[in-house]
Amino acid sequence: MPEEVDWRDAGCELFPSCLNCPLSRCIEEESRGRQRLRQQAMRQQVVELRWMGRSTEEIGAILGISIRTVQRTLKGGVRND
Repeated sequence: MPEEVDWRDAGCELFPSCLNCPLSRCIEEESRGRQRLRQQAMRQQVVELRWMGRSTEEIGAILGISIRTVQRTLKGGVRND
């Protein structure tokens, strides 16, 4: 029975509480959930840096990714997988 399980709301590395998590589904339950969330954040950072006038070389250096990754990200836009 659920009430017999010793469960603590320890959250994860993204959010301190499972019960107050803003995600519609737990990243632990999603296929490659952590990876997908990190990629979305990286895409958003690339676009924001570009809007700030940074070059592809600068964006790559700031985020530690290749210039080609920056170019592919900007070409594809920001997706919400």
